[in-house]
Amino acid sequence: MNEFFVATDLELEICIPSGQLFRWSHTDGCWAVACGDHIYECRAESGGIRVRSNVGAQEFSRLFALDIDVPSIVAKLGRIDAKVAPFLRFRPGLRVLRQPDLTETLFSFMCSANNHMPRIRSMVESLAKYGQLLIEGRHAFPRVGAIASIDASELRDLGFGYRSEPIVLTAQNLSAETDWEKRIRSMSYQEAHSALCKLPGIGPKVADCVALYALGHGEAVPIDTHVWRVVTGLYFPELLGKKVTPSLYKIVGDFLRNRFGEHAGWLQQSLFLESFSAR
Repeated sequence: MNEFFVATDLELEICIPSGQLFRWSHTDGCWAVACGDHIYECRAESGGIRVRSNVGAQEFSRLFALDIDVPSIVAKLGRIDAKVAPFLRFRPGLRVLRQPDLTETLFSFMCSANNHMPRIRSMVESLAKYGQLLIEGRHAFPRVGAIASIDASELRDLGFGYRSEPIVLTAQNLSAETDWEKRIRSMSYQEAHSALCKLPGIGPKVADCVALYALGHGEAVPIDTHVWRVVTGLYFPELLGKKVTPSLYKIVGDFLRNRFGEHAGWLQQSLFLESFSAR
């Protein structure tokens, strides 16, 4: 394990549990995180974060998007529309993460559909145990071939419910293709979103989560019930209280993309944090 210090205003306590990744724990001030085959043990110190990891500072900085000029994004979004300024001021240490492992991001968010955070984390950790052991208690996330070989009944016994068959079927579809990750990563946002939605068990919101957090498409806008409440309150009062149907999801997502462009996903993360924290 390597040890290094990173000077940053990143706030671990809001970024790590903010619904962007799910394999983490917090004990005695230490945030332990696993993503793909990377593991990090992080402690906030004056002026930055002390990290122990099986990879280096460059990988840590990429995951947490430490090169992003947050004040410039805040200023730009505020200039576009003053309505969102209160949400952008909420926590300046927020980041939209850049997850290096597309497989983990995809299957983690398949677990997230119609689910709550503790159960999502439990399911993702259960899937991870099919991967290679890195250190005691921490596994590399399994590749699609390993997931494809799981009997769906095993996942049902682990509490995955109706998600069991789609997870295995999606892994089987992807494992039959060489370089599927390269193909998806080469696509535009619209192309990737469409391709992901063709896989079993993946709808528009899961596809947007994958596009934003793993593929780096900043215009992707995952809209859950928390974000829906805020956005409809700001821009679509006639839709307040209405169910998020696929057609309404697209209308609202396209509106945010057209108005906020490549930073629409960053705005979404701020809206999610504000609305979720207010509950």
